[in-house]
Amino acid sequence: SFTGSADVYGKVGEAMTPFNISVIGGGVLYSAVGLPPGVYLNTATGEITGNPVTTGDTPVTITVTGSNSAGEERSATGFITVRISDPSQYPFKMNLTFSGYDGNSTLTDFPVLVDLHAGITISGGGTANFTYGSFLSSTGGDLRFFGSSGRELPYEIETWDVTGHSRVWVNVGSLDGNDTVVTAAWGNAQDAYTPAYASDGSTWSNDFHGAWHFTELVANNFPDSTYLSHHGLAVGDATASTAGIVGSAVALDGNADWVDFGENAGRAGNVFTASLWAKWGSGAAPTANNRILSNRGTSGTGPDGWQMFISNNDKNLYGRGAGSSNVNRPATSSWAAGNWHHLAIVYNELSAEIFADGTSMGTGTIGSVIDGTAHLFLGRNGNNPNNYFNGLIDEARIATTARSADWIKAVYDNQKASSAFVTSGKVSGPRIVTSPLNVTGIAAQAFDYNVTAIGSPSAYAAFNLPGGLQFDSSTGNISGAPVVSGEFPVSLVVYYGDDDGNLTDNDTLHDILGTTDSESEENQIILNLTIAATAPVITTTAATDITATSASFNGDLNDTGGDAPSVRIYYGDNDGGLDAFAWDNSVLIGDKGQGAFGETIGDLLPNTTY
Repeated sequence: SFTGSADVYGKVGEAMTPFNISVIGGGVLYSAVGLPPGVYLNTATGEITGNPVTTGDTPVTITVTGSNSAGEERSATGFITVRISDPSQYPFKMNLTFSGYDGNSTLTDFPVLVDLHAGITISGGGTANFTYGSFLSSTGGDLRFFGSSGRELPYEIETWDVTGHSRVWVNVGSLDGNDTVVTAAWGNAQDAYTPAYASDGSTWSNDFHGAWHFTELVANNFPDSTYLSHHGLAVGDATASTAGIVGSAVALDGNADWVDFGENAGRAGNVFTASLWAKWGSGAAPTANNRILSNRGTSGTGPDGWQMFISNNDKNLYGRGAGSSNVNRPATSSWAAGNWHHLAIVYNELSAEIFADGTSMGTGTIGSVIDGTAHLFLGRNGNNPNNYFNGLIDEARIATTARSADWIKAVYDNQKASSAFVTSGKVSGPRIVTSPLNVTGIAAQAFDYNVTAIGSPSAYAAFNLPGGLQFDSSTGNISGAPVVSGEFPVSLVVYYGDDDGNLTDNDTLHDILGTTDSESEENQIILNLTIAATAPVITTTAATDITATSASFNGDLNDTGGDAPSVRIYYGDNDGGLDAFAWDNSVLIGDKGQGAFGETIGDLLPNTTY
């Protein structure tokens, strides 16, 4: 009979990592039906190797034939799927090395947080040249991740922000040392849409019972990222706060606020792991055993459910199963200090181990957890509406297994502030403009923008700049103070030295980005520059050309605000002030540019002061 994985991975054009068919019973001859081109089976050893030539998922039938001790021929048939990818089809790629993992064990299907942003640096401090402008999709739909074997890795985009940080959770498959490498790839027009696995819970496949980011409320619920959909109902004033350890967190004010995950979320068996980040927020030491997680159905020492709570001694974290037995260990020097701490409790039948900030604080005896019917609450007692948590909670997880110390430490190291868990390589791909192509400014105010591009450009050009802005062709800098407002499609051109000696530029590194040909729209690089107008500045000056029934009402438009305003003159024998409806008369005299203006009004009454 067959054992082990049913999936074999490879990359087009690269030697496969050898895969050995595991057989119980000592087979002597192997055969395969359906292997894709370039992939071969060693009939004597059962090893699958090769250099795949096409992509796709191919079902393969494996037959093993041998003899038993009596000399009788026996055979067994099994099935595998050969999955071949081709990362070379993605023009932009960036290697990610999990250099911050210092565990001794291999972590399987471990979700790693990857932070993408324009300021990514490589080892040593240089820029990775990451830019959102290289993506086909404005929401990151063309993003993919590949393991070293060629396996396409499931991922979940928690947030995608082309103006800042995008947070992506990647199931790395196998994390077996600080040299594990995953390749991020994007820009393939054939894969421009978000794959189904990015939203169906595939990232959280390894015994996850719940995974909550607390990024936002959806129909007043905090979504669960696993396929189990244990969404958490926000009760009271529970809300999402931007002050989380990873993006946003749930904020609880300690006054009848909590999150209700429902009954099934707490029914994780008697061997499971609960973990999260917590930050006490009252500014003073806790005065009660404030609950973090609880699904106790009866009393605080009842026969069913489990609890995680902090103590009123300002230091400890408690874990409790059935009954009153609990384990408690110091988790912080002071809850009142208001610092973030990663907390985890591994419940393992009659024992529980407490972890704080990736370190085991010790193990103690508890009553074995018995699944009850109470709802799992975050931030309050299970059986009574009291012992509310005051503060922030982020990245909560429940797993129906006892996570290892290496796993818990890796979670802490990956998610903590200023984490160095992931080291990025330089983005490889064609030359492109890396500076943002959607920029805003304000009329008459200082503006500064630098055109940047991959490589070392020799010169730059920009066309259709609004008045008041100057361009430095040697540096690509646009600066000054725009004098007009509006939408300006600025055409950019970036020049490089001739690197191939061929003016037709046949290599992949183009010597010119953009074009001076206004009719070649497909080759243009457009900087969408939006200049917002400000309020105009206008003053009234003395009337001139006065007659018995007419006069020229005059003014001075000191500043248009960047957009010629439409001017209306209000007049009457009473001052209406700033209330347009309090004036007797008004006349629209049209758009005016900067400077003095006047309008003759001919319906005035003799001997009347206006």
